[in-house]
Amino acid sequence: MTWIIVLVIIGIVIYFFLRDRDKMLENQVDNFGGMKNKYSLLIEWLTSDPKARVTKMTRDHIEISCIYPSSVTKFLITENFSSVEIDWISNLGVMGNHKLNWSFPNNTNQEQIIEKIGTDLQNYENRIF
Repeated sequence: MTWIIVLVIIGIVIYFFLRDRDKMLENQVDNFGGMKNKYSLLIEWLTSDPKARVTKMTRDHIEISCIYPSSVTKFLITENFSSVEIDWISNLGVMGNHKLNWSFPNNTNQEQIIEKIGTDLQNYENRIF
C-alpha cells in the first residue's frame, strides 16, 4: 500500500513538472517561432564556418557540429526554465578535449551572447595555444 502512495505522488510530481515545462516552452520558444527563429542570429554566427551544420534540433535544444579530419567541435543550445544554456565541446585531436559553458537569462540579446561567447573562446584559445 505504501508503494502505491509513493508511486502516485511521484506520478503527480512528474505530471506537474511536464505541464510546467510545456508552458515554459510555449512561452519562451513556441511564441517566438521555435528555437530556429528565436536564436537565428546566434545560429547564423555559430554556423559561419563552412563545415558547421545544425545536426539536431528539438523543441528545446539545438546541436551545431563542425567536423574536421582531426577535430570535432559542437555547440549545444538548450532552453531551460529561466535561461538558455550554451555548451562548447571540442575534441582537438592531440590538443585534447575542451569544454566551456554559458548560461544567460532567456531574454538576453543575441548580440550580447555572441560577444560574450566570442570573447571567452578567444581568451581560451589564447591560453591553450
